[in-house]
Amino acid sequence: MQVLPEKKWVYVLLFVALSAGAVYLNSIDVEVSNANVNVLVCMPFFLIGYFLKPLKSVLSNLHNYYIEAALLVVSVSLVIACGHYNGYVWMYLCGYGNNYILFVIGGMVGAVMLYVVSLWLSRLSYRRMILTLSKGSILIIGLHIVLVRRLVELPNRMWSEDLIMAILILLLFVPVVRLAELFFPLLLGRHQ
Repeated sequence: MQVLPEKKWVYVLLFVALSAGAVYLNSIDVEVSNANVNVLVCMPFFLIGYFLKPLKSVLSNLHNYYIEAALLVVSVSLVIACGHYNGYVWMYLCGYGNNYILFVIGGMVGAVMLYVVSLWLSRLSYRRMILTLSKGSILIIGLHIVLVRRLVELPNRMWSEDLIMAILILLLFVPVVRLAELFFPLLLGRHQ
């Protein structure tokens, strides 16, 4: 997506071609690590983000805490409802729960929830770190699995340890993203 022309029809054709390729490879028992997950789970959300890009300026210009709080409450409620009816999602196993549509809806409203929280965080005094992590989200998504796999191997871990480790992983990526900004901007997306 970073080297192709930024056209909606190109992205749709790319998604269709990659989905067909992932399904074909799966049908002939060729395992490509995370291929199905990347195509069928991650790529739709990149595409949704691209297609909904015009809404970003509308949401960013709101600056109305009541509307933002209402969006947050509605999105959290919808995420909880989707999680309740869809069941558990095993993203790294390409598991969507009970219903792919609920999975996509839950992901979209989850993105709205995160966007509102990021708006609030960007207004704080340490917003530079938040902006750095936001710019580096593609890099973080690509590399965080290496750290996550190490954490999963730890015996007898509790959810609180996972939360602490998630925060530490994010903090570890701040210098990584800043170095990528200086020396490898293509890793952060073509349009940086």
